[in-house]
Amino acid sequence: MKTYRFRIYPTDSQAAALNSALELCRDLYKAMLQQRIYAFRSGRKARYNSQQDELPELKNAFPECWI
Repeated sequence: MKTYRFRIYPTDSQAAALNSALELCRDLYKAMLQQRIYAFRSGRKARYNSQQDELPELKNAFPECWI
C-alpha cells in the first residue's frame, strides 16, 4: 500500500474556518460521549444508532454549525 502526505498552508481565514469546524466536531463528540457516560451510570444504554438518529434534529436546532 502506498501512502502520500501533503502539508497544507492555509490562509488566516481558512485556518479560522478549520479551527471553528474542529471546535464544533470536538463539542459534538464530547456531548455524545457525556451522553453515553450518563446512560452507563444510570444503567441504560446509549447506542450508536440512537445517537446517529439525533443528528438531523441537531442540524435543525443549530443550522449555523452545518454550513
